[in-house]
Amino acid sequence: VYAHATAAPIASDGRGRVFDMNPAEGNIHRIAASGELETFATVSPGDNALAFGPDGRLYVAEIARRRVVAFDPSGRAKVVAEGVAGHGLTVTHQGDIYLTEWEVGRADSGRVWLIPAGGEKRLVAEGLNGPSGVSFTPDGLWLLVAEQKGHHGWNYQVQPDGSLRDGIPFYWFHVPDSANDSGARQVCMDREGRAYVATRMGVQVFDRNGRVTSILPVLPTARSQQLAGVCFGGPNGQTLYVTTGTRVYRRNVAAQGMPGWA
Repeated sequence: VYAHATAAPIASDGRGRVFDMNPAEGNIHRIAASGELETFATVSPGDNALAFGPDGRLYVAEIARRRVVAFDPSGRAKVVAEGVAGHGLTVTHQGDIYLTEWEVGRADSGRVWLIPAGGEKRLVAEGLNGPSGVSFTPDGLWLLVAEQKGHHGWNYQVQPDGSLRDGIPFYWFHVPDSANDSGARQVCMDREGRAYVATRMGVQVFDRNGRVTSILPVLPTARSQQLAGVCFGGPNGQTLYVTTGTRVYRRNVAAQGMPGWA
């Protein structure tokens, strides 16, 4: 897709259209059914996170500018939060934003922020080792937070006020023999509560009890590259998209995706 880029997160809207970003330049594109790219918007370069909200807007966590920006369907931008450099985010059906943040080189500096719709951000979890992707279970009662620098994905109970409690290392990521961390990046869920995590070994699929049931490998030509983005797209939400290196791959699956805003 891009000649000079690293892999980046991707997101799909309510119509199943998939959007990705070139982190080297900050250009956000919509991927047409033919695979062609359609320019949508531009943000600051960086490993920014993407997620759609229930209002149809695309939310982007700009690391360099330490803010969250929302783009409407026409590409017009509005700043919705400042003072946080997010590495992963998800937006609930109520419009609340959950966002992960951590300082490079500092273990256990990871935090999870809640930015309520129309409210001020507040800290809801901390002490994580490189938190990256976040995703809700289909019932909205649990939040999965992946650790990029560790071996675990943490599971938190979501309280009525949006706060998190009783976090435990619930998901165990498989790693190559040469690695001591998972490299986990973006995560998503299907309607049965299975979690899909982009890692250096491929897409690791977990059941509701946190056990790996399968690992979907990437093509042999991309095995040396880090998977970064994963999301469901397509008209019925049954096409799985992943990003790695300079490419975006897709495959049809029997499962149906369940985005946080749904």
